[in-house]
Amino acid sequence: MLVLVFVLAVGIIVPIILHNRHKSTEEEETIDKLKQCLNNTEITEDITELVIPSDHCNTDVTVINLGRFKKLKNLTIDDNTFGEVEEVKLDGLQELERVIIGSNNFRNKNGTFILKNCLSVKQLVIGNNSFTDYNGFEVRETPSLEEIIIGDSCFGNVEDMSIVGMRKVEKVSIGENSFSNREGSFALIDCEVVKEIRVGDNSFANYNECDIRSTPLLELIEIGNGCFRNVGSMEITGMQKLNRLEIGEDSFSQLDFDDFPSSQSVELAADDAPHFRLYDCPSLKELLIGSFSFSGYSVCEIHSLSSIELIAIGGSCFVASSLELLGLCIRGS
Repeated sequence: MLVLVFVLAVGIIVPIILHNRHKSTEEEETIDKLKQCLNNTEITEDITELVIPSDHCNTDVTVINLGRFKKLKNLTIDDNTFGEVEEVKLDGLQELERVIIGSNNFRNKNGTFILKNCLSVKQLVIGNNSFTDYNGFEVRETPSLEEIIIGDSCFGNVEDMSIVGMRKVEKVSIGENSFSNREGSFALIDCEVVKEIRVGDNSFANYNECDIRSTPLLELIEIGNGCFRNVGSMEITGMQKLNRLEIGEDSFSQLDFDDFPSSQSVELAADDAPHFRLYDCPSLKELLIGSFSFSGYSVCEIHSLSSIELIAIGGSCFVASSLELLGLCIRGS
């Protein structure tokens, strides 16, 4: 029995030791690689600011694990760097406040970006064409995060983009053609002070879920052309501060308009059919929807918008839908 217990104990302890040793090795190798590619032997664990100049560290670096830099406050990575890196880990950096990453960085396929357990980080900015083909994006346990800005053509293969319970986030901005290659889900939930969400053209193009709720101070939702094409329902409800909702062309289209021979031939669907619902947004003044958006939706309900001034819906929207406009007092046009 004693032997069995010892064997079980070894079986539990050894993997932990190996995991910690692997993590430690990654951290040590990161420091060594940074010293080499930057030709700077003064990089130590005690630095508070780390700047990677443009066109550096493009070979022989496959993992960036900054776990040893416990005093790091600002991380700045300029353009055209880390071309072969497969994984970026910013984990447990309690002093970290800003992460600024330029354009054309981290171009390896199927990589992972991790920012977690960084309690002081306020700003995450990623430039165009960085992490282009990465399939992992993990941002969590960042309670001080105020701003998330991601440029064009980033994270093309990521299947989940969740901004949940980040109670200090005020701004979320996603550029064009990001998160665009795979089916997936987007969530902006329980963000108490977020004021604006902007999504550029063709981002989240193939995502099939879009969930925006419990955002009481949200003032602006701006979604570009060709976004969320496979999403089967969209509900914007109870947003007391929402002032403007703009959705571009061919977004939330789900089904191609060409699939419909005529609007008369399409039967109204049941409650679980594709639907758009917008109500109980007393501050909303402008609702703008571009052509061919929601073309395959069967239900469109818009009501209880006491401040609405402008509703502009483009051609070929809601062609299969019953349209309900209830309790609206449109002050403009």
